[in-house]
Amino acid sequence: ATPTPTRATGDAALRGGAGRCWARVSAVCCPHAKKVPQGRTGLLEAPCVWWWWARERGGAPGRACASMLPPPSSDEFADLRSALSGDAALVVRPPASAAADQQAEAYERALWGAKWDVAQLKRRSSGWSREANGTNTWNVDGLEERMPAAIASPASARDVAECVLYAAARRSEGQRLCVAGGRFSQLSLAEGALCIDLSRMRSARCDATTGTVVAQGGCLVGDVMSACQPHALAVPLGAHPGTGIGGLVLQGGHGWLERSAGLAVDALLSAQVVLASGDIMRASADENADLFWAIRGGGGGFGVVTEFVFRAAPVGEAGQVQRITKVYVPLKAFSALRFQPSRLECLRNFRDACIAVDGVDELAMEAVVLVGGPTIASMVSFSSSLARGEAALKEHGRAFQKLRAVANALKPCSYHDGLMYDVFSPSMEANLQSRYYRTGSLHEDLPDAALKAISDATSGKQPCSKGTQVLITLLGGKAKRVPDHATAYAHRRAMFWVTITTYLPPPKAGKGKRTDAIRWAEDLRAKLAPHAMHESTSSGPHSGLALPPPRGHHAERLRDLKARLDPANVFSSVQPIA
Repeated sequence: ATPTPTRATGDAALRGGAGRCWARVSAVCCPHAKKVPQGRTGLLEAPCVWWWWARERGGAPGRACASMLPPPSSDEFADLRSALSGDAALVVRPPASAAADQQAEAYERALWGAKWDVAQLKRRSSGWSREANGTNTWNVDGLEERMPAAIASPASARDVAECVLYAAARRSEGQRLCVAGGRFSQLSLAEGALCIDLSRMRSARCDATTGTVVAQGGCLVGDVMSACQPHALAVPLGAHPGTGIGGLVLQGGHGWLERSAGLAVDALLSAQVVLASGDIMRASADENADLFWAIRGGGGGFGVVTEFVFRAAPVGEAGQVQRITKVYVPLKAFSALRFQPSRLECLRNFRDACIAVDGVDELAMEAVVLVGGPTIASMVSFSSSLARGEAALKEHGRAFQKLRAVANALKPCSYHDGLMYDVFSPSMEANLQSRYYRTGSLHEDLPDAALKAISDATSGKQPCSKGTQVLITLLGGKAKRVPDHATAYAHRRAMFWVTITTYLPPPKAGKGKRTDAIRWAEDLRAKLAPHAMHESTSSGPHSGLALPPPRGHHAERLRDLKARLDPANVFSSVQPIA
């Protein structure tokens, strides 16, 4: 039987507030428009989500199909609406046949998230704009099958607790709960669920005196970067400003700084967590230590983290780091460039260079292999001075510099405004909000057979869309030297992380092309599996995850803690424990 949840410990009576429709941006599509507005994104020229939803189930536009979950009534969430504070918001999914009214528009905006302003992102001196770049639903593949019954936007931990209590009390009736932060993973949205959207909880502040950063659970990496940048400090959080810190930390937190500063979980000092019981707990090494251990890499199945406290550290020289960037172009694309090495030679050179610098914590490396396009390899030094960084790259980068390239530059760049924004290449700009399939594997080594599989899969014409890529990241450094049992993250032995991302065609292209693109990614993953760490591969059409779940003794401890803290499995819409 589902236990009766209690109110959050010490929770004062919440102010009642009438729910109101809300929006983060104005440029969104009308639920009944025939086309998504051109300004939204070039990849979303497809019928509106309601039309997709009906069509995929064999129905007509604007008419529900028999297999659909019935949309909730507006009164179904009345109790939750009255329990939330006046600063929170709640929108309910309207019927598919509803007119394009205020409720439908508000739900559509809450579902899609904000549109990226690429032009502003590329004006790097302006930094990260929270207003221009709100939470974005990254992967819209299958979005029409992941539409929550309601989307609540809490303004405080107590609002979050009310949402959790509401879902827990109705768990036996089938009420699901999901949590949306940066919305990178498709697990952030679930069909018929109550979605806790943390986009109204994005405050981040940095105390340069203590070297700590306090960030609310809905923060994106860019929010934390903006707080740290004036002080030339950084927290080791990923490699992209638009990633949500919640999912990143709960999965371990790989990124550019992991070799020099450790994983994101290694920089976490404490967290505020809302449990399935509605209790609001503080977790740290000294308080609720089991919970603190679990949320550092064990996934989101233990509660909703509403606040993180991180240890920050200086980065580079006043935020400037040294970098070598090399671009290799396939011979078939530029037949005149006879000096260009083959793709396989490039990958071997990258691997050998990674092995050569593995003992130098300040150096990080990654390679982006674009299908049918160039290979872009980078080596970055996070030395405390630019002079030392340049010397380190020249000394330890000899193996990296053996092959000639179309472009080969060693120059400084800003960590905050440069390195973290270089994902915005022309091919990536079009895919900031798109349909993609992601999988990956972890490796202690990349033998020639694994590199040949990557080379073969990314050469020539493949059944996938523009921007499809394989990313190879060098792991280790300080992150590898943390004891395996110190956190719930279970994969510190890995030296390489291979991430496969294939962009999918829009629905109008037909399911066959989508299937072919996914098969391409899965075929490559299968060829890499014999060379991967034991059971380290991860895949799933709607997972958005390229890391495996915790395993071994980590999994046993996590299962015991899950049974104690969430016996009814209220937090079920997460990556399962192996």
